[in-house]
Amino acid sequence: MDATYPVGVVVAVPPIASRPTSASVAGRGIPLNQSEQRFTPRVALSYKIDDDRLVYASATTGFKSGGWNTRVTNVASVTIFGPEKATSYELGLRSQWLDRRLRANATVYHEQVEDLQLLSGSGTTFSTRNVGDLRATGLELELAAAVTERLDVFMSGSLADRKYENIAPSNGTGGVPCSTVPEPTNCTTVNDQPVRFPEKQATLGMTYRHPMPALGGSLTANAAVSYSGPYWTSTYNDTRTVTVVPFGEAVAINRPLSLVEDTVLVNLGLVFRTDDAHWEAALECSNCTEEYYPTSSLFSIGYMNDPKRTTLRLKYRF
Repeated sequence: MDATYPVGVVVAVPPIASRPTSASVAGRGIPLNQSEQRFTPRVALSYKIDDDRLVYASATTGFKSGGWNTRVTNVASVTIFGPEKATSYELGLRSQWLDRRLRANATVYHEQVEDLQLLSGSGTTFSTRNVGDLRATGLELELAAAVTERLDVFMSGSLADRKYENIAPSNGTGGVPCSTVPEPTNCTTVNDQPVRFPEKQATLGMTYRHPMPALGGSLTANAAVSYSGPYWTSTYNDTRTVTVVPFGEAVAINRPLSLVEDTVLVNLGLVFRTDDAHWEAALECSNCTEEYYPTSSLFSIGYMNDPKRTTLRLKYRF
């Protein structure tokens, strides 16, 4: 079928002879079927200290099936990847204190992933590979307190240590050893940081409710401040910034590409609700301090997070 494209759009259509087919893929020795059967049990024990406190421990296994990389334009680029296996352990506390006005939860976990599936790419070609193993250990805390009948405060935080292990020596572009200088594109090494895994995160927030009998309802104010430590949005940890010339400008500047620095996000809101729950009016602000950071990158272009946004909502429930 013929197709007509707008001027300026370049479509790379490979010759018919090189397009992937089942026969041509099988001819390269790549199986057309994958079968995986695994027993993935979960064992959990819990002990109730009293009506307000409980401790538990669990161990579980899981896996992610394998597949094929077929976002390619010729059969020579078709590759296959195998399943990913994971074993995780968790120890936790769930508790309430001060006549249940304070809730405190804590979780410690450890996870070991084998044959980690990692997505990386160059240009418009992205491939999933089994690059090695991943070890992750972390601590998560959560506190919530009813300070008064009107004021609630909450906070949460996490610490994590995640490392690549047993990484294949050649896993980048062209199968060149990753120890080569300069390092081949898209290589992953034990010195790289696992993608989208900040080591530190924290959130502090509050909700305050104020009755307004003259208006037949109540006003609720809420605020939350979230912190995230630095992390990478790309498996390729070697490109922190990119030099670009902003549109309409003449001077080049350095901008973050795949490394997200420490970020602090502030969200605020005011909500008025009638006592009969029919009417609700809300004025909300997200990313109020206009914090900007890259969420992904392609062709050396960083794509940024959502900007500051102010929303006014009016709702009526029948």
